[in-house]
Amino acid sequence: MNRPTADDGIEATFARIAAGLRIVAVVWMSILGAVTIARGGDVRPGVVIGVIAIGFLWVLAATLVAYPRSALARGMLLVDLAVGVLSLLAPGLAGTNASFYGGLPLIVVSIASLRGRLEGVISAVVLVMVVLGTIVSDIFSFQEIIGQTTLIFAYLGVGVLVAWIGEVLRQSEARLLEARDEVATARAAAALEAERADIGRHLHDSVLQTLALIQRDSDDPQKVTIQARRQERELRDWLFGAGTTAAPGFEEGLRSAAADIEERFGVTVDVVVVGDEPPSQAVSGLIAAAGEAITNAARHAGVNEIDVYGEVSGRALAVYVRDRGIGFDLEAVPPDRQGVKSSIVKRVETLGGTADLKSIATGGTEWRLIIPNERTVTDVE
Repeated sequence: MNRPTADDGIEATFARIAAGLRIVAVVWMSILGAVTIARGGDVRPGVVIGVIAIGFLWVLAATLVAYPRSALARGMLLVDLAVGVLSLLAPGLAGTNASFYGGLPLIVVSIASLRGRLEGVISAVVLVMVVLGTIVSDIFSFQEIIGQTTLIFAYLGVGVLVAWIGEVLRQSEARLLEARDEVATARAAAALEAERADIGRHLHDSVLQTLALIQRDSDDPQKVTIQARRQERELRDWLFGAGTTAAPGFEEGLRSAAADIEERFGVTVDVVVVGDEPPSQAVSGLIAAAGEAITNAARHAGVNEIDVYGEVSGRALAVYVRDRGIGFDLEAVPPDRQGVKSSIVKRVETLGGTADLKSIATGGTEWRLIIPNERTVTDVE
């Protein structure tokens, strides 16, 4: 199974580990080789130095040529294996029983196992066969045979262990990437749903309201024409961003929304505002919800006057819309009529606030729209 080496992720980590292990192996072998030469005896120093030199050339080539993209390529693993076999044969070639190759064969198996189980097993089996060959060709003491047998189990064990760890890490990375993709998909779906909800609220707050006015004033062609032209202009501005201006603050926006509804429905909207708040997404959302509550009262309450009270406190922004009309039961709204719930309730809840409709004992209803004061909360945090 081919495993491409990536520029990031777990494969890049394995490439760095392989490079580090090769350097450690050669340094380790160099130290033990120097100790072997220092002990003297029948050892051939030239052979020891030659094997160490080959090790350094191996590390240099692997670092300059193979790293990082081909650090675990099969061609590089074959070079690793050849160096590992040479290190096992080196003591015999140097005329000494001292195993100055250190942990190089184990490291060769570990690097191969990082690529996969098959590569790790093949590398371990080849080195085990070399060890078995040295046992058969030479006359070792019982202790030496035990030591060589231990190496056999060590190579096989390391190969299995490192390959298993590699597979676990690769599977973990795959699950992490899958979870990341699912989160990205969920965010995209949520953004699309939010955009659809925004479009739906805008259509309800503007186009559908205008159509209701046109139906009401159908016997007055002049009013119908004015409403149609006004709605066309507003819809174009909203779709294409033409003629857009900076969003108003809390007091200005609330008074502007009330004035617009007065003009469209021919009612009186008495507005009282205590405090102010600069423009923000939360302020705009609350004003839009309040505008819809005022519009709903103008259309359905059967009154000529509506009271609006806005207040900015340390922790919240609140708008109260009261009428003394025929009353209104939010729970009695048919399921297919989602305008009020979407344009008022859900809009406020999206801002982290609450939207409650209360019946007044003397008649009529009152909307209580309250959201957290974003600026104050941010300052506290």
